[in-house]
Amino acid sequence: MELKLGLLLLLCLHTALPFGFDDIETIFDITEKTVSTLSKAPEIAELVNHANKDSEIKLPFSKTRRQLIPMFKKFAEVTRIVKKIDRDLIASNMQTISQLQKDLPIAFRFELKLDAIEDTITLIELYYQNFLSYTDQAQEHYKESNQIDSNTQTSTSQPAPNIKFDKYTLENFATSLTSHVPTSVRGLMERINEMIVPSSRDTVRIFMREGIFQTVVKTFNELEGSICSTEMSPQQLIYNLYSTLQVTQVKAYVMMQFSWTLLHLYGKGNFTTETELLQAQFKERLVQQMGTVQAAMSSTSNMVYKCDPKAHIQGQTYTQLTMLLQGYLVNVVDLNGEASCRSKCAAYSLVPRQYDCYKNEFCARQKRCEGTILNCQFYDSDMTLCASPKSANSTRRYEWIQYENGVTLGKKSHCLTFEDTVDSWWRIYIPPHHCTYCMCLCDAKDNPRSDRYWSLRPVESDISNNKIMVGIRFIKLNKVVHLQIRQATLLPKLLTNTSTAEWIPVNPMDVSDRRTVEGLDFHKMTFEKRALDLDDLKKLLTNTSTAEWIPVNPMDVSDRRTVEGLDYHKMTFEKRALDLDDLKKIIEYIDSEFRSS
Repeated sequence: MELKLGLLLLLCLHTALPFGFDDIETIFDITEKTVSTLSKAPEIAELVNHANKDSEIKLPFSKTRRQLIPMFKKFAEVTRIVKKIDRDLIASNMQTISQLQKDLPIAFRFELKLDAIEDTITLIELYYQNFLSYTDQAQEHYKESNQIDSNTQTSTSQPAPNIKFDKYTLENFATSLTSHVPTSVRGLMERINEMIVPSSRDTVRIFMREGIFQTVVKTFNELEGSICSTEMSPQQLIYNLYSTLQVTQVKAYVMMQFSWTLLHLYGKGNFTTETELLQAQFKERLVQQMGTVQAAMSSTSNMVYKCDPKAHIQGQTYTQLTMLLQGYLVNVVDLNGEASCRSKCAAYSLVPRQYDCYKNEFCARQKRCEGTILNCQFYDSDMTLCASPKSANSTRRYEWIQYENGVTLGKKSHCLTFEDTVDSWWRIYIPPHHCTYCMCLCDAKDNPRSDRYWSLRPVESDISNNKIMVGIRFIKLNKVVHLQIRQATLLPKLLTNTSTAEWIPVNPMDVSDRRTVEGLDFHKMTFEKRALDLDDLKKLLTNTSTAEWIPVNPMDVSDRRTVEGLDYHKMTFEKRALDLDDLKKIIEYIDSEFRSS
């Protein structure tokens, strides 16, 4: 019989859920808003007829001197737009890049050039912090100037504060940003674009032979399953890297426009052609980059791999079945009703019970198998073994067995109980019969100390309160293994409120209760029903900008080839509520291989 466990591991906390293309478009929309806002900067500059000739520009408050204020106000407005997507994005994603540099093999680290990415982002971020210091100060001056204007309407005695911007500092900053040296913001913008969309000219490919995202896809395909420290899928990693580079480019674009506008106000040139060309070039590059990252995300995995703990702790990092198909040492003389030694071990593939304990040999010194004996094998005639402690907590028969030919089963160590020597013997017949000891499997299916049960009861998140599944684990309670799910409140764009994440308590089950039905409430593992498949179930749906499908009931265990009853709820992408009217039941087995028992 086949035990199929349909299990969809949907770990959709922010670092685990694969992001859709719609989220990329959201960043693109904010970028477009930034470009649109800054497109009016040249118009603001035209309002200024003369730049102040002094070495300092005193802000505010004469009509001439306050003409820089609208420009700074406009760029402060842009910085507020950028902050909507910036926040902790750069810091967290840079931490991911640093973690990858530690975990990736040197060869892959060199090919990805993660240090070059990190250096480029860091340089632009340093420029941007200086830029913010100027715009933030200008905002304060703007507020103060408004206050003074309102005061002067009622009183003429209010003095103007003596706040100064050094003209040389601002001009030097703007010039350095727009220079043609590789480390200027202009040069760094070129470098980022070359990382994402390499030039078709071989002479220009200074970064790598492929774009960064194609290289990431290739790297993770070759190292599938071995990168676990980031706790995110390759698809998520590509998105995070893209979003970091995108925000970085937006910052660079803002600073470039700021610089040319400021230099225009200082009478250093018109720069109309430069600003228009930069805007057109910036938009074109973003479209190309989006196409590149979409292609990369489509061709990479959304699987999340968790690192194994340094030390496993039962009940916390794992659970186990007990006394299921235990190794059992038995002589062939006790495997048949005739007490015969004519047959070899391999002949006893299925014995309903142990028939006897011949002359109270070794069989009398161990606990008898109260069940079916299966798959007997011969290793060697004579052996030494370490019996497990006969305590209530022990679920083993032997700690280790060492045969005379050197074969060892288990990890040999100091025996805490006693070492027992077990020897086969001959019966002097013609021909002689060898009464040998076999290593078999004992399936004591009715042993009350055997933990071998699996809950078949559905487990659902609290959809009425807009909760979705964000984690899943196995937990054993009263001899029954349950699937326990972790739920959290759904937010827009497939994000969740991690502060609401909680493990749903498991409802205990008593398999000895007459009201509990085998095959309906629980599954009992036996030799015939021992296979356990963990399959990925996915709702195959054309990707749209309006909805994603969230699995609600993640589990269905049965002895059938197919599984029915997995619930999917529709979640509107831009909203934060599950659409209960669009409940659908669809099963798609990604791995449809049928395992024979």
